[in-house]
Amino acid sequence: MISRFVIWRCLSRAAVVGALCVVGQSCNLSSNEGGNALLGHLIGQAGTAAKVALRMNLELKSLGIDGTAVLLKAKSTPSAFHVVVPEHSRKRLILLGREDEKRIGEAVIADMKAQGAFYSDAKQEKRVREIAQRINAVLPEPFPLNIYLERDEQVNASCLLDGSVFVTSGLLNTLTDDQQLAAVLAHEYGHAAARHGSENVTKMLMQAAGSTLVSESLAASRDGGGNAGVLLKAGYGLGSKYGVLLPYSRTMEHEADRLGALYMARAGYDPNAMVKVFELFQKMSPDSGIFSEFLSTHPMNQKRIDNVKLVIANEIR
Repeated sequence: MISRFVIWRCLSRAAVVGALCVVGQSCNLSSNEGGNALLGHLIGQAGTAAKVALRMNLELKSLGIDGTAVLLKAKSTPSAFHVVVPEHSRKRLILLGREDEKRIGEAVIADMKAQGAFYSDAKQEKRVREIAQRINAVLPEPFPLNIYLERDEQVNASCLLDGSVFVTSGLLNTLTDDQQLAAVLAHEYGHAAARHGSENVTKMLMQAAGSTLVSESLAASRDGGGNAGVLLKAGYGLGSKYGVLLPYSRTMEHEADRLGALYMARAGYDPNAMVKVFELFQKMSPDSGIFSEFLSTHPMNQKRIDNVKLVIANEIR
């Protein structure tokens, strides 16, 4: 699916720059030429997967995100980067600022437009916009209302770090009930409100700062790939079995489910529709054609369904 691929490619750009800090002189480079020369040297020594990851760093400056500077600032004042998940007690580090999230969102949109990923359908766009507007209005920090219809038979939706909403033609054709569509959008807005995407970027930056990416990239030239491939796959949203580098962890999914149900109720929708959608998706195998992309990044199980039922019973009046 184009959107997930492009989104995680852009997020990975922010992660790779942190790896350069473990190379002595790299954090003190005074020119673009020096930085590019160093990257070229690393790329030349790395295996195929690591080469792709390191080359992504060459695009980082075009987004205006200085991962090295943020890491150094976080090291000196870590408490300034502690952010609590809305309506939850979990606190985590978020290294990206709102402007960084906006730049990443703009980069994703530009890439997708260049690939011709979007299509026009006035009726469906009106439908999505009206639902998104109601949910967006009840968020703790409403986002600019940017709606994009993506031409893709996969059943999927996503909400970028900047709150931009993507909905595939496959999802719109499958979920003809507005309550169920609202459930999917509310869940995605839950991820965005909780800043889960930025949290994942932070994890990748911190791992890179621990020298893992550079050391494994250099090792890749000897063993043909090694764990460098794991980091690369996670950055592209393909690493569904790699723990904290999941596109969305189990904890994040639980938080987005709970927030989504609460947002649905506050926006005047029936949160029980989320249960129905999840039950529909649960019946589908990860290999079941048009559902494969969504299920690979949003694993469905009975526990998630039961948790939503508990939220509805105990927290929604």
